Amino acid sequence: MTVVSSPEAFTIQNKGLSAIGPTGSGLGYGGGTAGIGNSLAIRFDIHNNSGEGTNLTGFYPDGASPTIPAIDLTPSNIVLISGDVIHSHVSYDGANLTLLTDATTSASFIATYAVNIASVVSSTTAYVGFTA
Repeated sequence: MTVVSSPEAFTIQNKGLSAIGPTGSGLGYGGGTAGIGNSLAIRFDIHNNSGEGTNLTGFYPDGASPTIPAIDLTPSNIVLISGDVIHSHVSYDGANLTLLTDATTSASFIATYAVNIASVVSSTTAYVGFTA
């Protein structure tokens, strides 16, 4: 479950417990050579960093800057800054990641991202958590 009051990223990485990416638009995850390699992040963001908007999600592999490309959530009626509890149902079927439901309005958003997580993180095990 996620209540977004600031940007954050759900991150799967294989760099270790002390892995830290760049702050600001990097969300503690990614950007240039400072990003967390062997990783994948799903962004939940309310800040317009690169002209992409203010109600966003997106998928970013291998420490990529979590800015563009971005997916606008507005057409789904999910508004991250609404104060509503947003359930992040991140599921993985071995080939695809899927997302989000607003617990107050029942609005939902599904995005599918084709990815082989074990290949991206270079392992069959990884650390999972949120960065911001």
